[in-house]
Amino acid sequence: MNPLHCIRQLATGLWGRMVLVWVLLSLGAASAAPLIHPQSMEVVCSSVGEIRLIIKTEDGQQAMDTSHWKCAMCLPFTAPPSTPVVTVEPPPSPYAHALRPVEAARIAGITAAPPPARGPPPFA
Repeated sequence: MNPLHCIRQLATGLWGRMVLVWVLLSLGAASAAPLIHPQSMEVVCSSVGEIRLIIKTEDGQQAMDTSHWKCAMCLPFTAPPSTPVVTVEPPPSPYAHALRPVEAARIAGITAAPPPARGPPPFA
C-alpha cells in the first residue's frame, strides 16, 4: 500500500481527530490563561529608548520580556519582521556586442577604428 495513503487514513481516522482536538484544546487553554489569571501591566520607557512591560504582582514589580509571554494572542507580535524584497537590475553584460545581430556586428567592424600601430597586421 502506498505510504501516503496510509498517512491519509491515519490523519482522517480517530488518531488524526484526537491530535486535532488536542491542538485546539491547548490553543484554547493558552488563550484563556490571561482571562483566568489576569495581571496588571504597565508600559515603561527608559532613558535609552527601551520600552518594557512591567507586571505588577503581589510581591513587587517584575520585568517582563518576550520569554514570559504566556498568551497565544501575543505570539504574532513576537515574529521577526519580514525582509523587504529588493530587485536589483543586473549590470550590462560585457559581451553584449556578441549578442547583437550579425549585420550590426559587421557594420560595427567596418566602421571601427583601425588597430593601433603595434597591433597585429590585418589579414584581408
